[in-house]
Amino acid sequence: SPFNFAPFYIHQYIDRAPSLTERPARIIYIDTDTVIMGDLAELYDTDLKGHPCAAVKYCLQTMDHYINFDVMKDLGYTDYDPKACIANRGLLVIDVERWTQLQLTEKIEGWMRQYGSSQKDL
Repeated sequence: SPFNFAPFYIHQYIDRAPSLTERPARIIYIDTDTVIMGDLAELYDTDLKGHPCAAVKYCLQTMDHYINFDVMKDLGYTDYDPKACIANRGLLVIDVERWTQLQLTEKIEGWMRQYGSSQKDL
C-alpha cells in the first residue's frame, strides 16, 4: 500500500503546515495501532548519534524475507547483509535536518523506481 511510505514524507507535509512558524528539529511518527505507555519526550530527546532516524529493530524477520538478494547481486548491489534485521517503521524518530541532507526520501523513491522497473522480482 502507498500508505506504508507515508512516514517517509511526513517532514514534507509538516513543512506545508500553515500553523507552524518554524520547522521542527525532530518528528516522531507512530503507527495508529501503537500504545504509548511513557513520556514521548524521552523518544524526542534520544541521542541519534548522527543518524537521520531511529526505528525499532525487528529481528523476527530479516531482509531476505523481503528482498531477493540474488537479483540484487546481479544488479550490482553487494554491500547488504541478507540476514540483517529489518527496521519496523511503525515508530520512527526523525532528525529532519539530517534526513533532508541525506535526501533519504529521494533515495527511497529511487529504490522504488528500481523495483518498479526491474524485470525480476526484487
